[in-house]
Amino acid sequence: MNIQQLLSSNDEIEQRTLLENMLNSLFAGKTPVEELFSSAYQQCSDGKTLDFAGFNDHLCHLRGHVNTVEFKVVDVCLCEDRLAERHIATVSHKDGQLSKIEVYVFMRLRENKIISLDEVSRVIVGAEQDGELASATS
Repeated sequence: MNIQQLLSSNDEIEQRTLLENMLNSLFAGKTPVEELFSSAYQQCSDGKTLDFAGFNDHLCHLRGHVNTVEFKVVDVCLCEDRLAERHIATVSHKDGQLSKIEVYVFMRLRENKIISLDEVSRVIVGAEQDGELASATS
């Protein structure tokens, strides 16, 4: 599963499934970051900026502080080198609590990799501070 598969699909249901599988595999540590993201990657999550190294740190931080993160992609809109999507991230915390965070994402793609990402999120289930998970680092 890769960005090229996503770009070559014209079916929204297939696009949602492909993206959902990519996100779940990435956050579970099954897909290397460099397979999907450019080394020049920049991310802005709720006003907080991360580069490629910062995003790697973010993934490691999350994996160490939560049990699981499961993504359900609700909407996808793909246009040439841009992808907009909305997903719900269900987070299982170490203390057994669950959070659900709705995230609106706008990505730029280049050479079959994600070059930039801007996102805003809101907690729909859980504590308000769970919203900080979108950009948390060590």
